[in-house]
Order: sequence, then C-alpha cells, then structure tokens
Amino acid sequence: LGSTQIEATAVGYTAAVVMPVETIAPTVVFNSLDGARTTSSLRDDFSVHLQVPGAYHSTGFSSTSALTVALSLVEQEPVGVVNGIYSAATAGSLITQLSIVQGRNYSPSAYVAQPAAAGTYRVAAEIAGLATGQSAVQTVSAANQALKLSTYANSG
Repeated sequence: LGSTQIEATAVGYTAAVVMPVETIAPTVVFNSLDGARTTSSLRDDFSVHLQVPGAYHSTGFSSTSALTVALSLVEQEPVGVVNGIYSAATAGSLITQLSIVQGRNYSPSAYVAQPAAAGTYRVAAEIAGLATGQSAVQTVSAANQALKLSTYANSG
C-alpha cells in the first residue's frame, strides 16, 4: 500500500517508461443486512464484499490469495441483542470468520442470529493487515404479536 512505480519496457525501444501509481487498501462493504428487524425475525443473511474507493471499477478486481475475514457483533445495546453469527439460515454452527477465496472479492453468506431482545448492534469485519469495517446500525424492535382467545360456542 502507498506509492510505487511501474517500469515498462518494450522490444525496440531504448528508454523505459516509468509510471507512478498509488495502491489503495480496499474497504469492507456489507451486503444484504436488513437494517430493521424484530424479535420475531429469522436469521439475517449477509455477505462481505471488498471495494476499492476511487477506482473506475471499484469492484472489478479479485484477490490474489485467499483472505480470512474475522467477524464480530459490536456496539450491542443492550448486550445480548443477538447471540452470534451462524453458518446457515437454519441449524448450522456459530462462526467467527468467513473466507474470500482466491480470485474473488466477496465472501459466502453468513447469518446473524434471530434477535433475543429489542435494541441495536453492528456487524464488524476485519481482514488482518488489509481492511476493517462496520455495518450500519441494525435496529431490533419488539415484535408486535398477540394471542387472541375467545369462547367457543358449540351449537348442536
């Protein structure tokens, strides 16, 4: 990361051409988080995508090696709004990381747990030495559910 230069030469030309370039770290983008949930919401699927700010094609690149994305839930208010991130929409296991495979710039899906309480939280992702990011605030409201009981009249 930072400034460097590329030197280009070609057969039949005597002078090399030097081109200054700036290498820029990618930024983390969260795809598909709901933003607003209720305590009756199912797991919220999302993926992590890398972008290069200022690039003509900000997503038109791929990783030259596999990348490990560390995941966490941060700024939970109150603590315990959601209990973790899962590997599947139902069942699955709690996970703390995803992988971006070589040749891609996005991860497979992960799933934020069904909320246990009303409140707020953010999802955080870190690729060590390369990029970190946090999602927008995710808001959980109490579900508006009710059970209505009535009398049953048996006619007959």
